[in-house]
Amino acid sequence: MKKYFAVILLLMTTFCLKAQPQRKYYTEVNLNKFVGEWVYTNGSTIFKITLMKEKFFVKGADLYMDMIRGNYTLTKDGKVIQSSSKDTTIRSGHLVDKNKSLKAITFSFLDLGRDSKSCKVLFELLEGDSNKAKWTLSNTEHIVVGNEHFDPTFSVPANMVLTKVN
Repeated sequence: MKKYFAVILLLMTTFCLKAQPQRKYYTEVNLNKFVGEWVYTNGSTIFKITLMKEKFFVKGADLYMDMIRGNYTLTKDGKVIQSSSKDTTIRSGHLVDKNKSLKAITFSFLDLGRDSKSCKVLFELLEGDSNKAKWTLSNTEHIVVGNEHFDPTFSVPANMVLTKVN
């Protein structure tokens, strides 16, 4: 009797395991060229970002996909002005349009110097030099209600060319 019970339990466990849906994973090798440390220098101002590729779970779609995330440091006159210690200031990085170009990504950026204002960045590799990229920072769409004030400025450079150092 114990043998029959063991066999039935084994069969039920096997069927239950097979019934679990397999989540899809969409890997994006074209993001690898953006991974690394990028630096912009203007006099005594140094802006450095670190970009990483990570596997993210997309809840509603029940799948995994590669995305870019990272952090940044802004230094002036040798003093750190802003630094994101966690990899949360650069988020949700993905190719702009896989069908048109594999040399541009866009991502969300939290400007720590403006009370973690949410912005967006277009990050494009320069033609002929994959170790240089143009950074274009812009405001996200927003609604101003009543007498609220919206500060359209940024605490980091909005337009610059960064060089890959690592």
